[in-house]
Parts: sequence; structure tokens; C-alpha cells
Amino acid sequence: MAAFDIVDGAINGSVFKIEDDQRDLVTDGLCRLIHRVVRCGDTITADGIQHSFFNVSFSILRTETISAIYERFIKIEDIKQKRDDGVFYTPPHLVDHVLDRVEAVVPITSDSELVDPAAGSGLFLVGAFRRLMERYTPREGWKPRDIRLAKALLLKGIHGVELHAQAANVCRFSLYLTLLDYVGQATIDELVEAAGDEKFLPDLSDNVVSESAFATKFLGRKFTHVVGNPPWSASSGQKDRTNRDQGRGEESAGVADFRTALSLANVPVGQARLSDLFFWLAIFKFAADEATVAMILPARSVIGRLAGPFAHAIGSRTTLRWIGSLFHLRRKLFPGVEASACVVVVTNRQPKADDKVAVYRPLLSSLPGGRTNEVWSLLASDSEVQYQRAKDFGVGKSGWFTQAILSDFDRRMHDALTVWSNFNDKTLAHFLENSGLAMGKGRSGQDAGVSRRPVAEGSEKSVQIMALTQAQLRKVTPKFRGYFAGEVILVPRSMAQALYFSEPVLYPSTFNVIVRKSQVAAMEADEFAKSIPFPVGFEAAFRAFIDSVVVRYFASIYGASYLMDKARFEKNDLLAIPCPFTDWSDEKFLALGNSTQVDTDILDAMDAGKDFKAAFSEFKEFRQYFANAQCPVGSQRNVSEATRRSYVDRLQAELRAAVGRSLPMSVDIQAQDGEVFPISIRFGIRGEESVQPPMGNGFIGNAVVIPTVDGDGAYIFKTSARSAWTIDQAVTDAATLRRSLRSWVQ
Repeated sequence: MAAFDIVDGAINGSVFKIEDDQRDLVTDGLCRLIHRVVRCGDTITADGIQHSFFNVSFSILRTETISAIYERFIKIEDIKQKRDDGVFYTPPHLVDHVLDRVEAVVPITSDSELVDPAAGSGLFLVGAFRRLMERYTPREGWKPRDIRLAKALLLKGIHGVELHAQAANVCRFSLYLTLLDYVGQATIDELVEAAGDEKFLPDLSDNVVSESAFATKFLGRKFTHVVGNPPWSASSGQKDRTNRDQGRGEESAGVADFRTALSLANVPVGQARLSDLFFWLAIFKFAADEATVAMILPARSVIGRLAGPFAHAIGSRTTLRWIGSLFHLRRKLFPGVEASACVVVVTNRQPKADDKVAVYRPLLSSLPGGRTNEVWSLLASDSEVQYQRAKDFGVGKSGWFTQAILSDFDRRMHDALTVWSNFNDKTLAHFLENSGLAMGKGRSGQDAGVSRRPVAEGSEKSVQIMALTQAQLRKVTPKFRGYFAGEVILVPRSMAQALYFSEPVLYPSTFNVIVRKSQVAAMEADEFAKSIPFPVGFEAAFRAFIDSVVVRYFASIYGASYLMDKARFEKNDLLAIPCPFTDWSDEKFLALGNSTQVDTDILDAMDAGKDFKAAFSEFKEFRQYFANAQCPVGSQRNVSEATRRSYVDRLQAELRAAVGRSLPMSVDIQAQDGEVFPISIRFGIRGEESVQPPMGNGFIGNAVVIPTVDGDGAYIFKTSARSAWTIDQAVTDAATLRRSLRSWVQ
């Protein structure tokens, strides 16, 4: 132990503190074994070869790798606690993305004080400290003699709170390694000499504390930047980040007290998630006025059927700056994680009427990655960012669904269809009401009064659909009996194939159900009442409508979480979709049952315009396959000439609508240069100006927009991949051009 004491006395190098009662466990024999392992001085096992640690170049090992090592050990140490807390450690490229967005609002400088209230092993703190060290690099580069400046930047600017003591130790260790990356390229004797009267490594016990964020000594201290990836679990028994059910956890007194304080102040918390509590903790307890706060939250906290109160409170109580809607990257950011992530960056002040919010919703195909679509980096180019009015994030159903999930073009289609269907009373809800039909949903055994049998003896899983005898049907709770009595059409929330049953069946809430209202009323009043058949032709026509690709497109632009997982198209969203038929006697509706072109017949019944037909056609042929975090095989194939022309036509239409018809304008695809297509956009009558591609053979994503020097136009550099040439992307590229060329495009 004397060796540890000597190192600690010289440079403060003891990171994992060994308490007095543990010292006897560190024997001389153990120390000699460690010495042999490090120096390769002995054979450790009969059939193994021990290589020397001195042959390893640790300088190329990223400090962030320590986090991955820590995660391995924390699983061994307490796997249940890790799961219950919803703790999953953040990939470095996501950390870089969050810090980039933070610095786009307010840079991290020597005047900044940054805190991560859920620091884990310190990835955000290490990333922020690296930025400070790079920003204040001395003219001759960092040397051991600059240790005082480096320590001042670290001690003043970087702070963290972490509940797990071992994680807090790793966090401090990671910061020490980062410091040594810059000023530690010397022997221990040289480091001691450079530090003078102080120890070379600073004491970080007051900067990184091991305690609950809801009862930390930092509460009430105000920071300029608050960042982090807080735990996503919920004490209410909601599903965790892995999408597995968790039992109800125990809340600490600090968490319970803070939740009570929020309730008294009418500040909503979505579904009791810890991440939502951490967000408000950052706003009310850690963030100074005008501070920048950036959190990685579960998407369902701000997008979905129950997300409205929490999401709208963020939009009305803070100034939203950036929303990284990462639902297309589900399963790619955190190993084993089913839930989608959303990066939320805000300024801690009330929003202003003219504030704009940047929304980033990348596709897997627009990011650099590996063969299995693993993500290497999040590159948010201007052409992949939409700007929307901040005030719109304080209203609307399903939280930020239309703002953060839908593209510019799909949002336009959604709004136009909503106006059309409501004005003309042409929603599915109107159709069902006019036809005397009701929509319900499946029930649990407790609600229904009858339970579904297990899939196998001893199994906790139940069969999805179970036939009921008349005796079992009579045991069903009376108000639900009509929904299980047969003569029903089941519509899966996944929008898989609709099913018709003429006989009684029991099914779970993963199905919505269509049934006659009269049947529900009759069977509630009389347990011996009989089911009432649908009119001839209705069942086939309705299933044709529900199973159509048109309705699947409606699901993608009306279902708050459908694009995330293709599993949850909720009842109220389904009722809101357009339906061009008056009731079940409508001849055009009944004709669907025998039609070989159902989608075309529905579009004709809607009298669909050119824009909607184009949006639907592209969805049917290509874009629908991006749902549920997929990357279609054809997305990286070379784009066809017809698809390029369709893109240019939409781009021209968008720009012409912005500049008017009197201004001369040209849009030309130039000769392909390797994997890049330059597109020239010119306004006015001046001559052409050539511009070289901005990135050579580098990664472009969907597009890069570069204004010409004379300001009379721009070049869009597009990859040759099919996914970059959708009409949806043309609308986004046109919006990017409008921002770049404000003097021409209003």
C-alpha cells in the first residue's frame, strides 16, 4: 500500500480510494502479481501467454473507451440496479452531437460553468473539458508547465453528479486521463516539478460528487450549461429503455419531494419518467437564467398520445433551440434499447413570439455508418434541418408529433388533409357514426372478466386471439360483451392485415375493433342476445380500405408513434384519418371489396390533387420502408434519371412559389462528378459561375447547399443515392435555399 500512498502524495493519483478497512485485502503477493502482469515477468497460466503492458500504446486509446469498460463492470457488479435505473451510457458520437448543438447556442468558455446531473462515467464532462482545452491551447501547445491553466479550466468549468460511487470514480479518472492527454507527456518527476507546491492532478471530489441529483450540494447553484443523458426508467412501472416492463421502483425522498413540488406548481411530468424529472431539475435547480440546457430524452416523453402536457410545458416555459428527433436511429444508439431518443436543447427563458426551433430528423441512409447500418457520426447539415415557429411547440395533440416526426412535405399533407376531412365531415369517425358502427379495443382479462389461455403450459404469455364459447361470452363484463361476440373486424394497432370474425373471440388491446353499436347495446342489456351481422359487402370493403397503402400513409402522418415502431397506431388517431365515403351504403365504398386497384379508387374518391398523389406514390414505392428504424436496400442505389427529374420538378415548384413568376430562374443538373451531382440554381440574368464541390469525395449526406459568390444563386451538391432525391427532400432543400438566398427568395 505504500506505493499507492507515494503516488497519491506526489500527484494525487489515487482515483479509486482504498478505505482503511480494505487495505488488508491488498497483500504483498497481490502487488507482486500485478507487477508480473504489467511487466510480463512471469507465466500467469500454464497455457497462456502474458504480453507486456509496456508494449501497448495507451496514447491512442480514447478516454471515452473507459466508459465502455465501466459499463461492462457495472453489469457484473449490479445488473438489476442498472436496469431499474434505466441507465445506458452514451456513445461518443452522440455526446459530440449534443455538445455541438449546445455550443451553437452558447459556446463553452473559461467563463462557463457546466454540470451533468447524471454524469455516469463522464462522457459529457470529458467532451466539454476537451473543448475547453482546445479553445485555450497556448501558442506553443500544451506543456506540463501549463498545468495551472489546465487545472483552472477543469476546476472552474466542469462539474458532475452521479449516484453510483464507482461511476463517479471512473468519471474523475476519465477527466484525469484527459488532462494528462494535454499536459502529462512527461515523467512523474517532471510532472511533480511542473506542479510546484501543488499536486499535479487536482482533487476532483468537490467537482464530481457521488450522490443523488435530487439531494446534491449543487442544488441551488446556478450553472451556465446543463447537459446529460438522464435515466429513462419510471417508478410507475412503465416500460424502460429496452422496452421491457419494469416493476414499480422505490423513489428516494429527494425524488418524491421534487415530484410533489412540481405537482403543486402545476408542472407536468410525463408518465412518471425519471428523465422528465431530471429535465425540470435542470431548469429549476441547476440552470441560471439564460443558461443552455441539453438533455437526451425518450422520444415518448415529448411525442405520443400522453406526451402533450410535458412537451407543451417545455415549449411554453423555455426557449426551444434544437430538437434532434432520432426515431429513425432506434436500436442504433444504445445497444439493446428499443425506445427512440430525442435531443432537446433549450435556453432557460420564456419564449419570444418570433423564436425559431431547428428540428433535425436524420435517416439512417443520410449518415456515415457500417454495413449493418451502425451509426458512426451525426452530421447535421443545413439541408437536413427544418426551422419551425417555437410557439407551435406549446400546442397540438400528441406532443411534438407533427413538428418533430413529420417532414415539411408530410406536415403540409397532414394539415391539408385535416382541413379537407373536417370541413367535409370525411373522417373515419364520421363514416362509422353515419353507419351506426362503434370502434373499441381489446381488453385485459381483468377488464373483460375472461382471460386468454397461455401459449403453453406454464407460460406467462397468452395467445393473441382466443375463440370463446357462448358460456364464456356470457361471463364477459356486460359493457364489453358486444365487442367480443363475433361479427367484428379487428384492426391491429400495427396496421397489419385486418381480421374478420363471425364467432365470439377474445383479444388484447393491441387490436382496435369495429362492431355495430346496436350489438354492443343489445348484449350489454341481455347476455343471451345474438350478434348482428354486417350488411352484405361491408366486411370485404372495409378490410380493403383499412389494408390499403393509402391508409398506411395516413397512419404515418396521423399516428404519433407509428413511424417510430409500426406498432402503435392509436384509436383516436385512426378515427381522425380521412375517409372519402359517406357511410357503408356508399357505392364507391362497397366497390372496394372487389377492386384490383384499391389505392387508386380511394384517391379518386378523395378527388386527390397532384401533390398528394405524388406524396403517396413516393411513400408507396420507397419511403414507407424507412418506418421502424429501417434502411431500405434500395436507398443507397444510384438514382434513376426519372427520379432526378421528379426531384428537380418539385424543387423548381417550391422555389417558383417563393420568388414569384416574374423573376428569371434556372435549375440545372450538371454532369455527375464521381458520387456527386451538382445542381445549379440561378436567379436573374447574370452569367453562369462555376463552383467546385465543397467536400470532394467526402461524406455529403443528402445534400450540401453553397451560395454562389455573386449572390445570384447557389449550388446543391447531391449524392447519387436514391434516398437523397425524394420529393420530400426537394421541399427541405428548397427551404434551405430560401434561408441561404434571402435577398432573392422571400
